[in-house]
Amino acid sequence: MSKYTFAGLLLLSGALSAQAATLTWTDRNAGGSLQQTDTSTSTTTRLTSTPNLPDSLAYLPNGSIIYTVNSSSPNAVAIWDGTSNTTFSVGSSSPTAGIRDITIGPDGNAYVGGFTSGDVYKFDLSTDTVSVFASGLGAVDGLAFGSNGNLYAVTNSETKVKELDGGTGSVLATSASFTGLDGMTIDGSTDTIYVADKTTGGFLRCDLALSCGTIATGLFNTPDGIVADGAGGIYVADSGAGKIDLYNIAGNTSSVVANTPGIDDLAPVAGLGSSSNTPEPGSLLLMGAGLVCLASLSKKRIS
Repeated sequence: MSKYTFAGLLLLSGALSAQAATLTWTDRNAGGSLQQTDTSTSTTTRLTSTPNLPDSLAYLPNGSIIYTVNSSSPNAVAIWDGTSNTTFSVGSSSPTAGIRDITIGPDGNAYVGGFTSGDVYKFDLSTDTVSVFASGLGAVDGLAFGSNGNLYAVTNSETKVKELDGGTGSVLATSASFTGLDGMTIDGSTDTIYVADKTTGGFLRCDLALSCGTIATGLFNTPDGIVADGAGGIYVADSGAGKIDLYNIAGNTSSVVANTPGIDDLAPVAGLGSSSNTPEPGSLLLMGAGLVCLASLSKKRIS
């Protein structure tokens, strides 16, 4: 059993059946706190000011938030316990620079992209150890596990998407080259990969075999983190416009969900729309029917 058994954000569980979205997010302009916005009342609550430049986050099964810290000092992975409002560093030998996106694998462990190193790190949450899961990929940004158990990674320097064997980390397939790729999500109801494309202001859409094409061009300013809701929509963290949009896949239209100046990234928790949805990286997370969680950048150290 994992040593990280915090009660975490169980206080939020009552919102799982709510129709209005509750958005918990990272704001680069707000001193680095985790914040939460209720879209039905347009009110925002600051949850904590502990994180130090968090870049990406995911929910653990117990409701706690695990997130990456991406700054000159420190670079780390940490867990925030929402009940006690405390943070815990993860990994006895964390990477020292340039970590970004995080996702939770089918094995319950955290997988973290090394933007500087081009590696993917595995954080074993039962042993509190870190190992290199895959290397030489090229500025890893977005990460997501598919229903086939394999890990998909956006390689920012190559502007490609790569499929990694979920057990060995070896590269199984590589997409064609594109431009401006960043965050990633997988719609578990259709096994479709979507990647934010900052150059076109839209998405790259791929199947699990990495046959890809560009869609939704010009709808967004700077799409960064994205997450499929498993019900025909994609939440988009538009960092350039400082807002969250909900993109309708079938209609190729989008609507503003919340104004969030400084927003960066986003990712879901398992169980959205269909049982096949998988956890993904980033700073916007969705829980159940309409609970969305994001993270914010900070200049405070982990304590």
